[in-house]
Amino acid sequence: MPSFGESMKRERELRQITLREISEATKINLRYLDALERNDFRHLPGGVFNKGFVRAFAQYIGIDPESMVTAYLQEEQSQQARVEERRKEAQRRSLGGEAAPEHEERAGTEPAGRRSRGVRIASAAIVVVALAAVALLFVFLKPRAGQPSLPPPEPAAAPAAAPASPGPEAGLVARVIVVRSTPGTLNCDDRERRDLGALLPGAELMLRCGSFLVVDAEDGGAIRLGIGGASPETLGPDGQPVRGHRIDAAPGKPAVRSTP
Repeated sequence: MPSFGESMKRERELRQITLREISEATKINLRYLDALERNDFRHLPGGVFNKGFVRAFAQYIGIDPESMVTAYLQEEQSQQARVEERRKEAQRRSLGGEAAPEHEERAGTEPAGRRSRGVRIASAAIVVVALAAVALLFVFLKPRAGQPSLPPPEPAAAPAAAPASPGPEAGLVARVIVVRSTPGTLNCDDRERRDLGALLPGAELMLRCGSFLVVDAEDGGAIRLGIGGASPETLGPDGQPVRGHRIDAAPGKPAVRSTP
């Protein structure tokens, strides 16, 4: 039975439609469409965005969108189940509790549990020998009665203190994700301006501003913004304009959002 991605690709090729045609018509990034056909969901935005991409893809090539979304969800659950099973298998092996396969025992391979016991016994023997050597050195080096003992060693000079690490740099780092196309601008310190309307859905930007970032967008729900490593969030409800949304960063302090 073909997988979700194989079914999407087969239906598209039957209609002689290219991925680039779909990308230009739906404004979905070409690499996202290619990832869907390869069942490689790791590089997609995730959540409702992925389902929106699948619906737009299906509608353009003329197949039922909801059935393809259902197939996508089933494929995603199947991948997650395989990943979880591999994680559990690796955990069982790391704990050493899994018995060696029967064919290994027939071939003369020592089971993992027996190897672990052998390692512990060898480690204990090494510790005993080391303690015995220390005891012998203590006996031979201990000064006898009437013999002057050696002066204690001088204390080593204290290491120089490491230079203090510099404080956080001034400015802010902003991560912008375009959910869908919308007119607007990104103003970084009045020195860099980006046109939101020229960006395709799925596009991501990293902006480094020294003092402030101002965002204007006709559709607040079409833009997700994250500051200083925080998870990006939408600027407002779908369809509601955002005017003069400003984020300031003082020297040595984290960025602070201002109320638009």
